Amino acid sequence: MKNRFVWLPLLSIIIAAPAYSGLPPEAYREAVQRQLNNKFNENEIISFVYQVYAMYDRHVPVERFLPFLASKNLEMRFPETTLRFHADFKRWYAGIGQTIASNTHTPGKRQDERLGGQGDFVPS
Repeated sequence: MKNRFVWLPLLSIIIAAPAYSGLPPEAYREAVQRQLNNKFNENEIISFVYQVYAMYDRHVPVERFLPFLASKNLEMRFPETTLRFHADFKRWYAGIGQTIASNTHTPGKRQDERLGGQGDFVPS
C-alpha cells in the first residue's frame, strides 16, 4: 500500500510534465555558444581597457576603434549622448578630437553582473 502512495504522485508528475523533445531555437543556441566562447579573465579585461584608453589618449584614427564596436545592438552611454551606430561613434569621436587636446584616463573598478560579478574596469 505504501508503494502505491509513493508511485502515484510520481506518476502524476511525469504525466503532467510537458514533454520537450525538440532542440532549443537556433538563436538561443547561438547566444549560448557566444557566451561560452567569450570568457575573459581579469588580466585580459584590464589589458583591453588600457589598450582602448591609450588609443583615446593618442587620438588614433577612428577606424582603429571600429573593430572593437558591435556592428548591431551597440549602446555606448556617455553623459552627453548615447551612441548606437558606428556613424554615431564617428561623429562623437570627431567632436571630442576637436574639443579635447590632451587627456588621460585612469580606469577604476566597478561591479558588472554580465561578467559574473567579477567587476569590469571603466574610466573614473
